[in-house]
Amino acid sequence: MFGHFFIPFPDSTALMRTTGVGPQDNLWPDREKSFLGSILFPYSSKSKAIPIDTIKDLDLDRVIRSMLCNLSGFKLEHYFYELPCDVDTIEYRQAVFLDLADFDTFECLEVFSQKLGAILDGIAAAQRSGFALHAELRLLDYACKYVDLLTEASKNLFDHHTQSAALLGVKRYIRSICDGSEFVEFAKQAKELKSRLDQIEYTLLIREGTVKVEKYQGEGDYCKEVLDLFSRFSEGAAAVNAVSSSDLYGMNHVKAAILRLVSRVFSQEFRDLNQFHVSWPEFVDEKLVLFYRELAFYLVVQKKLNALTTLGNEFSIPEIYRGEGESIAKRNFDLALAIKLEEEGSSPVANDWWLQSNENVMVVTGLNHGGKTTFARAFGQLHYFAGLGCPVPAAKARLQAFEHLLTHFESEERPSLDLGRLAFDLSAAKAMLEKAGPDSILIFNEIFSSTSLKDAKFLGLELLKAISEKRARAVYVTFVDELAGAGPNVVSMAVSVEMENPERRLYTLARSAPTGKSYALMIAESYGLTRETLKVRLAR
Repeated sequence: MFGHFFIPFPDSTALMRTTGVGPQDNLWPDREKSFLGSILFPYSSKSKAIPIDTIKDLDLDRVIRSMLCNLSGFKLEHYFYELPCDVDTIEYRQAVFLDLADFDTFECLEVFSQKLGAILDGIAAAQRSGFALHAELRLLDYACKYVDLLTEASKNLFDHHTQSAALLGVKRYIRSICDGSEFVEFAKQAKELKSRLDQIEYTLLIREGTVKVEKYQGEGDYCKEVLDLFSRFSEGAAAVNAVSSSDLYGMNHVKAAILRLVSRVFSQEFRDLNQFHVSWPEFVDEKLVLFYRELAFYLVVQKKLNALTTLGNEFSIPEIYRGEGESIAKRNFDLALAIKLEEEGSSPVANDWWLQSNENVMVVTGLNHGGKTTFARAFGQLHYFAGLGCPVPAAKARLQAFEHLLTHFESEERPSLDLGRLAFDLSAAKAMLEKAGPDSILIFNEIFSSTSLKDAKFLGLELLKAISEKRARAVYVTFVDELAGAGPNVVSMAVSVEMENPERRLYTLARSAPTGKSYALMIAESYGLTRETLKVRLAR
């Protein structure tokens, strides 16, 4: 049977993700004319780690998982655990997010990332192939895609309102690549070679268990006739293609053997193909690969914020200051709670707070389940994302740059609880104070709740005194109302109460004196003696 076939070389659009792909040697000296470094750590690779207990206390692990849930193949988690040490890097990152707040810019960079990711994935798959000729053909296809991507990006990718140093630097770098003589020669060779290979036509002669390949001489194409003959046995009415797109990538020993026969008939074309890969063994720029990986961090964060913004949650770029000063946040909310409520299409309650330059601690009091812990988490998340250089969960914020972000939340899962809860609380407080300084953020949630009211008051006053001496900024959640008046540098934040129904939770806090009922209500609730529970019991 004689058949007429064309070689349709790969044209992948898969959007998978892999790691560890990139050139090892710089074959492009013209690229050195325009420098491109890290877009996450542009000034220094030095970073500070956030303790894993802090990540869990602030529910940041839930936030990070949500941001990374649809991302396969990337290892981005470490970017969330390593915060920059300098304000300059924070502001550098903030400028990128300001650019990404423009929808067109975000969409263009996301498409660019997807296309470059598909190229890197295709190269990785080809390099793993056990069929050399097939791998060379696929690599040529990805080389042409790479040329097209950079050529398009140099003209159109940054035509939007790009202002950040990071994206302007990438723009200059890509243009320097495309203008370089080496890239121009590489693009010319790749396109010309692919055009020659695309024009190859051959015939297969299959007879008595043997296969022969010859140049196409105008013979009839019997593939269509054979397919038409067997189409009557097809269950569906859909047309049958001579060659399915999936077959173009599925290589087996039979196809590989036929491809070897084709390469012998068209020996010059395949010799040139081999020489092309000898000349250009690693054609993807390693600095663009780094940009691609680090850009993914910005994109996953911005994508999640875009989704939450549509539900009414507000984000902003905070003002960061060094040293002591006034801190303020408008409509600050718990980001982890916002993500939890995302499926319901609702948003959490937001709160305002501020600390003047002579104020160090916010003591938070009020009803149980009234929003105290949520407020403490929101305060910590706000500083964490500010330190990461990201938009923060607040409509407006001015925050102090910090060296340490330390937390202590009541938990049944702490392994150190074998020491006893009070001993564990004291040990944790001591460790936090040893690290704390004027540039530290401390959060204590229900510390000393296992002891008596008298002891909790005494220990709380001592701890607040130590925090003030360290001049650290802190949130102190407690059931001891008296601690809210511990000193002139202590601010009282109380859970708002509805006067007609004090037990109803509003989940808002205000800068006001304690209600004086939080401890009593906590005891009443623990014994089932609140107004509502008594009504139910008496009605039986």
